[in-house]
Amino acid sequence: MIKYSLRCRDGHRFESWFADADAFDAALAEVEARVPDLAAFRGTLAQGPERLAAWLDASEALERDVGRLRVWTTMASNVDANDEPARERADRVGALASRIAEATAFEVPELLAIGIETLRAWLDDPALTDRQRAILDGLKSKARWVTAMSACRRA
Repeated sequence: MIKYSLRCRDGHRFESWFADADAFDAALAEVEARVPDLAAFRGTLAQGPERLAAWLDASEALERDVGRLRVWTTMASNVDANDEPARERADRVGALASRIAEATAFEVPELLAIGIETLRAWLDDPALTDRQRAILDGLKSKARWVTAMSACRRA
């Protein structure tokens, strides 16, 4: 196994995330198995702040875990660009990230349908108070993206 000298702000060494390729494969399989769970949230985000908080917990956990997989594979493939197994693992993580993006694509339209005023009211709910800035900033950037895409379709 390649030893990296990188540490996160909490002092964790990156190579300790996965002892070897088998441990990486197990972690990848675990994350892949959670992707279908996201479908249960489709069409339900407007149910209230608790449901939105549950969605954020599930989607953010998947994004965090796929990010961890991506960092590990990127470091290995960057050390040796000819390392075919490392490149293959990086490709698998990229494909997983695409599946997650597809599975979460309903989020933006549902948040926009809920509306900014309702979301602002929900932010006072204890389930969402820690996420106020992230929700509002995310909604603003997503609304700009949707507006830009709509303009492109009209052109």
